[in-house]
Amino acid sequence: MTYTHIQALRGILCILVAFVHVKIYLLKQGDPSYFIYVPDLIGGVPCAFFAISGYFMAFLVDRNSKHFLAQRLVRVYPMYFIVIAMAFVMRAFTNHQLNLDDLPFVMSLLPFGMGKSYKLGIEWTLVYEIWYYLICAVFVRPKLTRYFPGFLLAWLFACILVHIFAFRPPQPVPNVLNIWFSIWNPSFILGALTFYYIQRFNEPFTQQMMLLVMTAVSLACLELWAVRFSVLYIMGMGSCFLLYWLIKLESRVTSPPMLAQYGDYSYTLYLIHTNVIILVFDRWKYFTETPPGLIAGLMALVLCIGGAWFLGQVDVNVHARLRVWLNKYLSRKAALAAPRPQTQTQSGS
Repeated sequence: MTYTHIQALRGILCILVAFVHVKIYLLKQGDPSYFIYVPDLIGGVPCAFFAISGYFMAFLVDRNSKHFLAQRLVRVYPMYFIVIAMAFVMRAFTNHQLNLDDLPFVMSLLPFGMGKSYKLGIEWTLVYEIWYYLICAVFVRPKLTRYFPGFLLAWLFACILVHIFAFRPPQPVPNVLNIWFSIWNPSFILGALTFYYIQRFNEPFTQQMMLLVMTAVSLACLELWAVRFSVLYIMGMGSCFLLYWLIKLESRVTSPPMLAQYGDYSYTLYLIHTNVIILVFDRWKYFTETPPGLIAGLMALVLCIGGAWFLGQVDVNVHARLRVWLNKYLSRKAALAAPRPQTQTQSGS
């Protein structure tokens, strides 16, 4: 199955993220103009990204994907390192130059709670993503795979209990302690459970668990309604329904190839867009001596979307080459580590 609709959805979501960040930077530096009508609700788009990630991670765990963790890290880090280098160059031409503070910790994408040390401004989502990979890597082993759905349910209910009885606003820069019960986790967990629901929806136990999950999520939404964070639960659950519908639709019709292909490049758009916006707005102020507005915002969007199309091809090619190299290296390493068969020698007179 190719999942063209989900790939297309990724591209659309990343473009929406670029829109909302143009609005945010215009509010800080200039006139938001028509961007003021971009809904703040788009700020919850990470829920959809985490749900999509959860679905595919459950898929990989269920099939005991070979070299799971190594392949996931190769997908995330190389282009991230490339864009970090590009960011230093781009920001050198602005009044918002980057520094080297905490660079090794930031580039690790581990939950150190680095705060303002992040160089792209969007690393917090990647920190969660890497954390989810580390968890899934434990269960991708054949002996532990069957325990993954149970772990997901236990983790979800633990998060819901913490959010109901001891809620704290989400930390955009998680550390190794608060990341376990972050309000962003249910979206990932529900996305992973969506995979198991699709695989086992005919089983009575699956139906019962679905009702239990829906009830628990509804209680969390009611409890968090007063603090306005129930929307993240709602968006996470809504993303799972959308995933289910898109997967069922795949057998009938596919997404436009160009849109699905842009979904392959969405990771690059996500990485580059903040620094492109900062560069465009800074240069606009320098050359026009006026605050950025509608035209500057549209210019930034065009450069983000167009730049990601070309840089995304680099990303896909680099990843493909690294994946081939990684598979060869790990296969060779496994072959060398495997015990050699003992040969019996016969001696005669």
